[in-house]
Amino acid sequence: MRVLTVGTWFLSISMLVVVAVLQASGKTHAWLLFGDAREMVSAPIYAGWLSDLGVLCWIAAAAVATFTVLAVDSPALHARHQTCLGVAAGITVMLALDDLWLLHENAWPALGVPSAIVYGVYGLSVLCWLVYYRSELWSGAPRNLGIGLALFSLSVGLDVVPEGLRPFGEWH
Repeated sequence: MRVLTVGTWFLSISMLVVVAVLQASGKTHAWLLFGDAREMVSAPIYAGWLSDLGVLCWIAAAAVATFTVLAVDSPALHARHQTCLGVAAGITVMLALDDLWLLHENAWPALGVPSAIVYGVYGLSVLCWLVYYRSELWSGAPRNLGIGLALFSLSVGLDVVPEGLRPFGEWH
């Protein structure tokens, strides 16, 4: 538990140092990093709520999986199940951060990595997890896994549909 506390402090202080350096060097204003994006662009208060809810669900799922791996010491949850949950938590955090910061839409392409490659890495990660841990996944609640994968596929599918063809259009 001490490692988690030290890690949290380290990450927090590191982020503050990075913000201070960026502000002092004139690269960006701290308000752009700390301020609320809705307020900056004068968007309605409800703008992005469903997206925010999705990120909260990603983080909650990762937290539950991580807590289960760290807290449950039971013969019923053997090492392979714990590893399966740990990998699931890692993939979930990766997808949550991507959804939160639009990594596949902006950050990775800005670094020269096309969105198609990012989608491929995410899809391959999920596929490898599904194949490698198939016995653990089938022994649980496969219907819930199927529903989750179907909703995830729908989300990715809507994300790759061109702007003009999206069911609700785009708002700029």
